[in-house]
Amino acid sequence: MKRYVVPDYKKCIVNFSSSILKQFGLSSCYSTLRKVDQAFKEEEYQNIIVLVYQGLSSNLLDQCLEESGFFRSHKELDLSSVCPSNSIVTTSSLFYGKSPYEHGDLGWNHSDITMEKDFDIIEQINQDTSYSAYGIFPFGVGAYQTRDEAYQRILNLTKHEGKKLIYSYFLEPGRILKEQGVDSALDCVSSLEQEVKKLFDQVEDSLIFVLSDHGYTSCKPLVLKSAYPLIFSFISKMKTVDGRSCSFQVKEGKQEEFRQLFLAELGEKFLLYSKEELLEQSLLGIGDEVYDFSSVIDDFFAVAIGDFAFCDDCDSFPLMAAGGLTKDEMLLPLILLKKKVPREKIRQVEKKDFAILRTLMNRYHLTNVKERSYFFRKVDALQNIEFSTLCSRSAPSRCFVYEIGDQIVAFMEVQLVITEGERLYNKVHCLRIEKVFVLPEYRRLGIATKLYQEAVQYASKVKVKRIEFVVWDFQKEAKDFIESLQSHVLHQTYEIEL
Repeated sequence: MKRYVVPDYKKCIVNFSSSILKQFGLSSCYSTLRKVDQAFKEEEYQNIIVLVYQGLSSNLLDQCLEESGFFRSHKELDLSSVCPSNSIVTTSSLFYGKSPYEHGDLGWNHSDITMEKDFDIIEQINQDTSYSAYGIFPFGVGAYQTRDEAYQRILNLTKHEGKKLIYSYFLEPGRILKEQGVDSALDCVSSLEQEVKKLFDQVEDSLIFVLSDHGYTSCKPLVLKSAYPLIFSFISKMKTVDGRSCSFQVKEGKQEEFRQLFLAELGEKFLLYSKEELLEQSLLGIGDEVYDFSSVIDDFFAVAIGDFAFCDDCDSFPLMAAGGLTKDEMLLPLILLKKKVPREKIRQVEKKDFAILRTLMNRYHLTNVKERSYFFRKVDALQNIEFSTLCSRSAPSRCFVYEIGDQIVAFMEVQLVITEGERLYNKVHCLRIEKVFVLPEYRRLGIATKLYQEAVQYASKVKVKRIEFVVWDFQKEAKDFIESLQSHVLHQTYEIEL
């Protein structure tokens, strides 16, 4: 079994960006991720939120958090990073949706060969679609100062109208890993989990992706000049960032000697590729070459698979580094958090609703018992035989319920009646409403009004042009609601207690 991971350009961070671009109607030469595409198909979301945490590898997640916790229980799959897996390369790949082979910025060259010509995914969405996209970063113009500030910005943006991408990048836990090591990062990862949980609880109509661009691994310094002077003597130039990947220009005529000696001495620590082998094996990705490959990669390219990193000075070497192909650096979690807008609907009660409707009717009835105990009996407000009548399509009584998601939060019982009196009165058909109940936490949201509108539609179907409400004097909220419908008092009953 290999102890290292090569990039999978059908299941890596670039493919994630490809799925985001596709969702906003933009194209990419890379395939998309099936599970991400499926999440978009299941539900339309107004807010697509991407939270990128540098250094949050799958192994670190497993090491720091409980399997049943918020992050790990919502992990959909592992992605691979790109090669080399250092911050400069991976952020460019993720943000531009391109492989290192395409964007050419491998960390040791900052010439921005293609970045002048390419638009990042935020610019593409804003310029080429009718949607909006926003970036929230710890650097550059408008950089946030704290993570709390970043989360607040995200929350504020979710309240804007229209479908949008909100892309944010965080330096943690990578900064802590690099400077202080894994033990110090444990609390940080736990804090990130709680912070995202809090954000998830606050947003509405949002699909949140939590991922990373690369991980870190513990490593030891390797000063090539002093440790392997003969290998070093063949090199005319070497370029590296973080020490885990390196490009070598070898002196004329020494290429084969260099290769043989490097593999013999360092083959357990680094993979070595010629420029041609890199192209053949697509280690740096696929796509269109839009720059001079020779200006980025020299004669050979080495990438770490062990616990060593090239450096010039052991004294300033970090505790952890990135850029290699170990699992710690390459395997990244993709966490999906779905905050759907609860579906709301009104329907007639069904047989499966007996238990919840019985509970709601009992709550309604016990309020009346409390206010008028001499009038109302303290009994079960809904028995099965009565409930069966409410479920019938032919009975004169109906019970409409208001459902949010899978929860019934309100009901309205209506009855088709014929009012008969003495010979001086006409028969009057009406729809009588006596029982209306909304759970306290869902009141003042217009739910009772929507139930009333459903009753009006039902009255029209049965050719009734009049609705009567029966309300008790102590039912203040009910009276206020009925008066808001521009009703008028038809009949009142007064009492005198003796």
